[in-house]
Amino acid sequence: MAAATKNIGFGVTSSTTYEQPFHLARRLSTVDHLTKGRLAWNIVTSYLDSAARNLGRTEQMDHDDRQLAQERFGRDPSKIKFLALVTPILGQTEEQAQAKLKDYQKYASHEGALALFGGWTGIDLNQYGDAEELQHVESNAVRSTVEGYARFSPANTKWTKHTVAEHVSIGGNGPVLVGTPARVADGLETWVNEAGVDGFNLAYVLFPRSFKDIVQLLLPELRRRGLFWENYAVPGGTYRENFYGKEGAKHPPDDHIASKYHWKAGVKADGHHIPA
Repeated sequence: MAAATKNIGFGVTSSTTYEQPFHLARRLSTVDHLTKGRLAWNIVTSYLDSAARNLGRTEQMDHDDRQLAQERFGRDPSKIKFLALVTPILGQTEEQAQAKLKDYQKYASHEGALALFGGWTGIDLNQYGDAEELQHVESNAVRSTVEGYARFSPANTKWTKHTVAEHVSIGGNGPVLVGTPARVADGLETWVNEAGVDGFNLAYVLFPRSFKDIVQLLLPELRRRGLFWENYAVPGGTYRENFYGKEGAKHPPDDHIASKYHWKAGVKADGHHIPA
């Protein structure tokens, strides 16, 4: 893909829990050079015990220990861009979009969705009754998670384990925006204005149909509102240049921990200090 394109950036997912910094840095650096600076690292901490067993451990590290490893990459929040996961389901009319949603729901696995939810949270919702309202259960973890989902739904929605399964089976852990291009664009604009997000990770229900709908229906509406760019900020530039929209911003900024290790051009070996 990198050889066939000039502008697209590539994000590679790798876990801080199981990757050794030196080996990961070598691999990422190699690919970064091959793509001429168009590589990004999607940092995760992992959460499955099965992943731990695959890598020679008996169980996953504690949550706090995993997060501590990630927090060592500490940054100024104002310099970080936040992308929200959203699943758009689009139609030329509201009726068409709702019909698509109903069709998709026919093929969704609620059992699989509950298993996925259990993997994310460590909570087995099958311990609760079919009609039990999860916003009223004793578990703080269940209540807080469900209340987060409820923010995206009508106020009168009753959140049972089946409601959670239905939500997760289509939208995963993010909201589902259903409607005309104008209605979906309204939803995205609300997220930007009220939550301050910088962009969206647009998920799909059908591949490639969902992305065709985004290109053919949603992008023209976003461009009409001035909410979507026409071209890359720095055509042929690095991922970081286009990420920040600034030509020449090819290296980590001064507040980035990686900048302390950057060996700047023109500096001799005896003049380059590597922090302990």
